[in-house]
Amino acid sequence: ISLNTYKAAYDKDVLIIAAAGNDGNSAYSYPASYPHVMSVGAVSSSESIAGFSQYNDQVEISGPGVNILSTIATNFDFFTYASWSGTSMATPHVAGVAALVWSNFPECTNNQIRNVLNKSAKDKGPNGCDDKYGFGIVQAKGAYDLLQEGGCEAGGPVHDDLSTGAIGGCNQDPDYTFPPTVAPTELNCDSSERIFELDLLTDIYGYETSWDIKDASDSVVKSGNGYASSTSNILNSCLANGCYKFTIYDSYGDGICCSYGVGYYTLVFDGEEVSTPTGGNFGFEETSEEFGQCGETISPTVPVAPTQSNFPSVLPSIYPSNSPTVVPSVSSEPSQAPSTAPSLSSAPTSSPTHSDAMYIVSLT
Repeated sequence: ISLNTYKAAYDKDVLIIAAAGNDGNSAYSYPASYPHVMSVGAVSSSESIAGFSQYNDQVEISGPGVNILSTIATNFDFFTYASWSGTSMATPHVAGVAALVWSNFPECTNNQIRNVLNKSAKDKGPNGCDDKYGFGIVQAKGAYDLLQEGGCEAGGPVHDDLSTGAIGGCNQDPDYTFPPTVAPTELNCDSSERIFELDLLTDIYGYETSWDIKDASDSVVKSGNGYASSTSNILNSCLANGCYKFTIYDSYGDGICCSYGVGYYTLVFDGEEVSTPTGGNFGFEETSEEFGQCGETISPTVPVAPTQSNFPSVLPSIYPSNSPTVVPSVSSEPSQAPSTAPSLSSAPTSSPTHSDAMYIVSLT
């Protein structure tokens, strides 16, 4: 599943919570490290971060995840109890608190509930948010009390596009205020032109990113570069009728997702989304499918000049040739973003560990 899938779910008011991973290193695991997903670390009963809990700038919150008693199936016929350790045991604690709190304040958005959980978390480790605990250990009563006192606004304002407030990790500012919406400059495209839209979020090395649009003759008709880091960029432009391809480049060779920040891009031409291979998780470059008027042939109209003759003449009938229409190939669905599958043996405990848990919370 790609980043854009989670972004679309987030915009539909769905809160997604996933395990940070059990490798005990700073690697990013997915989907937890996407900005539209809450990444959960694991703590012990002493409220210390577990040695196996992965740590990075996308870890957002923590929950109990060491020697957690849970039901397990035996031979698919019977159930028993066992103690398990892992960020997959911490994740349902956070998801459960989110569901409990949200059920009492159903008028709040997913982003507001998310921010309230972070804002009310019990701070541990270094002062403030850090890459191991995130904002701290989830607190059900603290979150409830904060909403009871301040209402949904305690989690920030509401925006038409909920994903605008999804940043993830310590950058998920609980007091984030949306900037005022600036009315876009109206494009005065000619009747023979169509509107091209680029939505680009750079990673933390924005200057590495550039792009261009080439026409059927492989000539560059539009391009962009020199972007700031971790910024949203929206471009609207007029393109004449024709066939085009969009190519995005990363000079370092690690794309814009997901090694150093979580960037992405989307393309729309004439109101239709243009398919891209990954939407951000590429190497040095990737190219979209063709868009616009591609492979279309127009049969010429051959005029027949009238003739003057004293005798009847039979004029040949000329018909346009039935040239085949070449349908542009459509690329496959965007490839699944790589996921770092935590090793089950990496946890510093005799209990088995899990790290692939993901929970979806929605009141809709």
